[in-house]
Amino acid sequence: MTNKSIDVVFIVRLEPRTDTGDPSLYKPLRLWIDGEIATIPLLRQYVGNEKSLGFSHRLAEQRRHFGGEPVLTPYLLKEYFESCGISFEVIPCLESGWDRLRELGKSGVRVVALSTTWARGIEAAPLYREAARKIKQELPGVVIVAGGIGVEKGIYSRRLVNEGAIPVSEEALAEMYLGIDAKSDKDFDCLVFGNSSEGTLRRIIERLHEGKDFRDLPNLALPNGGSYRINETADVEGALRDTIIDWHKYYREMFPFWTPVFSSVGCPHQCQFCDFHPLFKCKYRSEANLIDELKTIKRNPYPRFAYFTDDNFGINKKRLTTVLQAMVREKLGIKWHAMLRADMVDREMAEQLREAGCRELLLGIESGDPMVLSNINKRLDLDAAARALAHLDQAGINTFCTFIIGFPGETQKSIDNTVQWISNMPSGSSAHAYHRYYLFRLIISPLSPLSRKEQREKYGLQGLQEHWSHRTMNSEEAGHALKDMFLRIDGPTHVYHEPPVPDWPVHVTREIMELREKAQRKFCQGDATGQVVQDELLRKVQEANRKYTFSPITRMGLRLYYRLKGISL
Repeated sequence: MTNKSIDVVFIVRLEPRTDTGDPSLYKPLRLWIDGEIATIPLLRQYVGNEKSLGFSHRLAEQRRHFGGEPVLTPYLLKEYFESCGISFEVIPCLESGWDRLRELGKSGVRVVALSTTWARGIEAAPLYREAARKIKQELPGVVIVAGGIGVEKGIYSRRLVNEGAIPVSEEALAEMYLGIDAKSDKDFDCLVFGNSSEGTLRRIIERLHEGKDFRDLPNLALPNGGSYRINETADVEGALRDTIIDWHKYYREMFPFWTPVFSSVGCPHQCQFCDFHPLFKCKYRSEANLIDELKTIKRNPYPRFAYFTDDNFGINKKRLTTVLQAMVREKLGIKWHAMLRADMVDREMAEQLREAGCRELLLGIESGDPMVLSNINKRLDLDAAARALAHLDQAGINTFCTFIIGFPGETQKSIDNTVQWISNMPSGSSAHAYHRYYLFRLIISPLSPLSRKEQREKYGLQGLQEHWSHRTMNSEEAGHALKDMFLRIDGPTHVYHEPPVPDWPVHVTREIMELREKAQRKFCQGDATGQVVQDELLRKVQEANRKYTFSPITRMGLRLYYRLKGISL
């Protein structure tokens, strides 16, 4: 039982994290065994040779409490608020966290803050309203605040509607975002917006400590009867400049996943499908601050993984080079992945990335057709992107390339070009790394440049979100194209959301991924030999476990570390 009142209870998600999108589209693109997606950890557990490392235990715990890989926000905010003398508790998932919230409420809670950044789907606003209503019932008198990406989009969409820039009604927007319909949002005391909303939340807590009203603070949207009162926008200092997370404290929660770290926010590019770039100005973390945080991961026992949450890790090539040099100089011993534009990578950059610990890059290629790329405003030369992939492969850096299917201008010819481009990615025994692709069906966000009136007229675009049509394709045709492309692509493999495999050589991981792909492709084609390939896949997994799993010394060290930390495997 908690005896001391809590300043902030932060709710990361309302529901467990799930893959987004229509299951009928994406389920056939991955192999399933006994009703579960055949990720490598599941395959290892399935063949019965992984219990001693605790992968099964860790994965089950993550799914139960976080619904997937850990996300940055709760850790960043916890360090920030506690450094300010503000007590802060995290509930990773409200669906499974009601008892914890009630327990905290018995001792007193000043503010319950709901993050909309990890909302499930694009019509989540009603779920947040229902959560706020129930929290009010359970904890009378508590201040309920919402912030995050969903709120930012709501405030931004109000402006676009007032400017007549998007042909979407306020009623439709209110189903997607908070901050539109004040009557529906009445159970929220305020919404917090702005680049440093945690700084505004801190000022709310300080006002409550002083017994003062907080509703005149900048960067607040307040439901006021039938309308919203939107306070002025102002720069507020928040967590991004000085906060350092001591990840060594959270090693138990991270293993075997990637530890989330940020080095910058925002992206200077203006891809037509993206509804994020108008929301945030580009900001850089200082090199010294970033390295100090990475050193806390260095204190963890092997394996050490990190991923950079930046929208674009290489916003500035000069800064990227400086950061990579600092990571090499500090001998961090961390393997990491990040998102980067392909045209940032030449042979020298690939070698620098590898030396600094990079083991995987997410590259937004988006299409294998130059005309479609031009329509997207991607400004990417496909030959340069192919050379970048070759340089990364030579350096032993894995890639995860994303492609959007159905953008205006998409035709069967452009789809054929994309299939060919993906098939030409390094694969098989000649590759030095493994390379994966991810097919997305176009989603038309009302806040993206594509949804503006002039773009709609240009392409004859109708509809929103997952249901749309334009002069060259519609959403149903794009959905059919996904499966067709999956069956035709030869070489690299479709992405599964799975943690890294630290104890297998890259060529073994690649071979198993490609066997998994081959099995699922045969199942999709109704080929009975798919079961033969799946059996071979399981045999290869068992063989890899037996041959390459952590050495007895490493196992013993991990078990000792877990025992000292009170972790039961």
